[in-house]
Amino acid sequence: MTRLAILILAAISLGAPALAQSQPSPLKVAVFRFEYIDRSGADSATAEVEGRRLDLVTDYVRRKFEESDRYELVDVAAVGELDDKRLADPAIEGYLSECEGCEAEIAAALGAELSLFGVVTRVTGLVLTVNVLVHDAKTGQLTAVHGVNIRGNSDTSWMRGISWLVRNRLFKETGG
Repeated sequence: MTRLAILILAAISLGAPALAQSQPSPLKVAVFRFEYIDRSGADSATAEVEGRRLDLVTDYVRRKFEESDRYELVDVAAVGELDDKRLADPAIEGYLSECEGCEAEIAAALGAELSLFGVVTRVTGLVLTVNVLVHDAKTGQLTAVHGVNIRGNSDTSWMRGISWLVRNRLFKETGG
């Protein structure tokens, strides 16, 4: 091995710990289950379907945060233990969308630095909006609000809307 190659290998091995240390630790984020609000005046016969779709989009967002090296997902399963009554049935008009940032307090109690939850609002039979709110868990300050309109009330349209929102708003902003 040439002297130059040895020097390069030595520099790389000495620099590797410094590179690892310079990377910031992942932000801890609590992603709460999305909520549903029906402003369309439709009957509540679709509550089971909407509840399943809320699980679908919530799971997708959580998975994207888990896959990112910039975030560490905090388990929010303990939320039920913190406040069963308020979060009893998130398939119905939810509590988090009306509590003015209380999810940040819950997230902080779970050790998170950020809280995130979304609200799917059905405006008409085929028009829905999805809004995602991100709060700083320590201060309770709203740090981001992102939204998308969806045309069509199906699993496919919900997933198309949420994947666009994650790709073009949530992770584009943070680089995650």
